[in-house]
Order: sequence, then C-alpha cells, then structure tokens
Amino acid sequence: MENYEKQVNNVSPEPILPSENDLILKVNGGELHCNKSKMMESSEFFRGMFESDMKEAKANCVQVQETDIEAMAAVVDFCMTGRIEMSSDTVHCVAEIACKYQVPRLISMCSFFLRDSMTDENCLSTMFFAETFFLKEAYSKSKNYVLWNFMNLIEKEEFLEMDVCHLKTIIDHPQLNVKCELETLEAILCWVNHRRRERIVLLSEILQETKLLDFCYGADLELMKNSPDIVDNCSGDLISKMNAVKNYEKRVRCIPHQLISVGAHVESDTSEDEKEMKLHRGHIVSYDVDTGHMMPYTETPDGCLVSHDVLMGKKGYSACVQGEKIFMSGGENTLGKNTWMMTIWCYSSLEKTWSVVAKLRTPRRHHAMCTLGKSSLLLMGGFGRYRYRLDSVEEWNCETRKWCHRAPLPEKMVNIRACQCKEKVFVTKNGSPSSLFSYNPQADQWTSHPLQFNFGDLAFDAKRIWMIPDDELLYVGLDNMDTVLQFNTITHQEMRCSLFNNQGTFDASTYDFLQLIPEYLNETCEVFQALRRVFHIQGNVCRDRLCSFFVCFVKNEVFALPYFPD
Repeated sequence: MENYEKQVNNVSPEPILPSENDLILKVNGGELHCNKSKMMESSEFFRGMFESDMKEAKANCVQVQETDIEAMAAVVDFCMTGRIEMSSDTVHCVAEIACKYQVPRLISMCSFFLRDSMTDENCLSTMFFAETFFLKEAYSKSKNYVLWNFMNLIEKEEFLEMDVCHLKTIIDHPQLNVKCELETLEAILCWVNHRRRERIVLLSEILQETKLLDFCYGADLELMKNSPDIVDNCSGDLISKMNAVKNYEKRVRCIPHQLISVGAHVESDTSEDEKEMKLHRGHIVSYDVDTGHMMPYTETPDGCLVSHDVLMGKKGYSACVQGEKIFMSGGENTLGKNTWMMTIWCYSSLEKTWSVVAKLRTPRRHHAMCTLGKSSLLLMGGFGRYRYRLDSVEEWNCETRKWCHRAPLPEKMVNIRACQCKEKVFVTKNGSPSSLFSYNPQADQWTSHPLQFNFGDLAFDAKRIWMIPDDELLYVGLDNMDTVLQFNTITHQEMRCSLFNNQGTFDASTYDFLQLIPEYLNETCEVFQALRRVFHIQGNVCRDRLCSFFVCFVKNEVFALPYFPD
C-alpha cells in the first residue's frame, strides 16, 4: 500500500476558492459542496464539462447521477484535499466512481490498494473487477495470483460462485499452474458440484468449448473418458472428440521461468561481463540463456547475505526455491566475529517483496537447506559456533510457522548439498563423496547408500558439488570432473554419464572443466536433457549457449523461478 500512501502524502490541501468557483453537486437527495477549479484539476470529466459549451459549464449547481453518496463524497473530498481513507469495504465503489469521473490519481491509488490487499479469498473478484475498470496494477497481480495458486482456490467461495464464462477463461489459459489436466477436471467438477442440479448440464459445454482436451495426454485422457461424471452427463459428440484426440497435436501449458543465481561466484580472473556484477553486490542476479549474460534481478535487504565473489563460500549461507519463492538462511558475514545471519529470508517473485519468515534456533553456516513437501524447509548440518560440526536437522513449517527437530544426519557434515527428489531428501558432502544419504520424512529416518561410483582423486580439489533432481533420477557431479553420477532413487542403480564427446584429444583428468570447449560438449548426455527440463530451457539453444549455461550452473547456485510480468 506504500504506493498510494506516498501519492497522498505528496499532495498539500488548499482552501476552497470562494464565489464563482463554488460548486454544489446534488447526489441522491443530498448535496456536496466543493470547488469547481479543484474538481477540474483532479477530474478529466469535470474539466471537460466546465470547459465545454454545455449549460453546466456556467452553473454552480450540477446534478450527479449516483446512488452511493458516501462513495461520491469520498471522491469529491479526494479531489479537494488529495486525501482519502481507503478500506476493503469502500475501494470498489470509490474505484468505480473514480473511473466514471476520470480521476487518474485516485484510479491508480485504488489499483495499488487492490493489488496490495490480495488474498485467496478475494483474488478472483479482484481480477474480474480490475479487468472491467482497467486497473492495470491490480489486474496484472491478480491474474498472476489466480493462475499460479489455482488449485488452492477451487474450494473458495469466489471460485464456486463465479459464472461459467469466467471459469472457461481461466481453464483456457496456457499458463494455468496444474500438474496435469486431471487437476483441471477436478476444479471443474468442484465448481459443478457446488450447484450440481443446475450446473451438471454445463459440464459437456465446458469440456467442448475450452482447450482442456488440447492440453491432455494419454493416460489422463483415458481416465477422463471413464469418469462417471463424463460418461453419464456428457454428449456423444464430446466422447467422439476425446477419442479423436492425437497426442502429437498436444499443446503444453507453459509457465515462464527465469534463471536466478543467489550469489554468483565472480572471481578475479573472470570475464569483463562478470566483473561488472561486482557493481551489484547487493543483488540477486538472473541469467539469460540466449545471451549468456547476468543481470541484476532484485536487490537484497540489509542483513541478507549475498556475495558475488569467492567470499560467498566463506560466508556459508544456504538457499533453495519452493514454488515462486527463494529462501536464504544462515551464514556468517565475517568469520569468527559472531556476525551470524539468524534469519530465514524469503523473496516472492509473485509479490516481488522480501520478508523474514523465521528466526534460526541454531547458528549455521556451510549447511544445507532444501524444501520438504510443499510447505516446509529442512536445515541440515554445517558449522555452528566455534566451528563445531553439526549433525542436527530442523524443519521449519511455513504454514504453521513452527520449528521441530528431525532425525539427525548419519554423521556430522559441512559443505553439503541437498535436494528433494520424489518424496525424499538426498544429501551428500563435498570432498570425496562415497555415499548418498536419503531421508524419509514419513518414517523420520536416514538411509545410507554407499556408491560404487568412484569420483577419484580430483574430488578432493573440487570447490563445489552439484545435484540435479529429475523425476526419480538424481545427477551428482563436481565442478572439476567430466563424469557425472546418475542415481535412480527408486532402484538405487548407478550409471556414469560422460559430459564430453569423442572429439579432440585431451586428458580429461587434467582438463579445466570450467573452461569447457563447446565442441567437446556431449549434447545428447542425459545430464543436459535433465538440465533443460529442470530449468525450463525451451526451444533450440545452440551448443555454445548451452555450454555457457552449464558452466554457470556448475560455478553458481542457480534456480528456476516462475516469471510474473508486471
């Protein structure tokens, strides 16, 4: 709400001009006394009226066709003083009148108010209202909010009560955030069942007139065709259409993503483009695969540790992504000076704001943090005070806003990597990883998986270990090695993946991997296919650009965040 408060505070009230500038607006049996010059200054409608040849131009009393005198009085008072008290109960009436009488500053303030008051309970009505009255800020935010949080809304009153045209519009959107079209069908049936007697006849119409079937694949389509609701209530034409659908004709719902680095490693011998990032030490940066450039993404607040040089490794903070949010925890700004970051910071790419979501119970640096399910964060190991190595594991539940202890790591670990793969969390440590450790949150139990894969002597010289979770597969590599471990998290089978092709003659054991030559890149390697899927790299990316991104990924902490345009 800061935007409209700033606008109000910049306006100084002035006294009403006397005599010929006095104006009375007659509204629904009442009278509002105001100043003609002030009304012309604030309202394009009244300026046009009083500068025209209309009879009202010289009148001191004008009839206004409004029924809500309180809302009209608030608008008039704003035109006179530049101030208004806004609330969720009045903003819609005020915005409607402001739009009718063309009061641009007040329209903008209403739009910002609605944008900053978004919740699951009001986002749909806000989107429809903002679209009707061209409230740009409110519409952009509410549309992104609805599409991203769609499955959280299907039991809300606004969703259940909206009309069928609005439902079709949302279902048709290519950026609707659903795992599969069975979720879309679940939402439709939830809406239908709210008033089943009158809405069940609309089910066939909704399925035929929306693009849902265009997004639907194989097994999901078969399940839909056998759904009792569809079999009993949909027309033969719809069933025929479903039988005629071909998978090769499918469209894909695609939510745009940006690649984000929370502390890129920019060293003294890096390129000039990377050196420019030292001007943005307080920023998280984005990476453009098409150009290979890094740009500032968002500035971090005071107290949130971000470093774009080799000091990042010394500060020891940890970061992870959950949905549209980046979380950052722990670290020590200056080692040995008791300058711990004792908070978990969160940046929302939807809200475009930072917030502190939790206070750490234990100082940690060079620890691991990863998501657990849809609502929790798991903090593991690292250094505590006095360089004491930790094996403790703590869970922060973002919904209940409570900490709880989890089973400790099998051993005390620092400089560790962790990620969620399927329903489990996998952890390994830098140096010479000989085992993977998996955590089962249902059993609260750790399991060790000794590796047959030998990373070799070079593992001790590695600066960073990295992981890529891809469905049930987990890829584990080091920043100085040309071979990657592929680990099946279900069968526990291991496979070696070579990052290089057979071109050229060189000794991979002494090759500087961070200077990877694009011609040596094995584009068909499973690692690069997983990289494309996990980081939402669409289209044909040339070998040079894919190589540049992979080097960036190996050197840096890179995440894919949903992109929500303004």
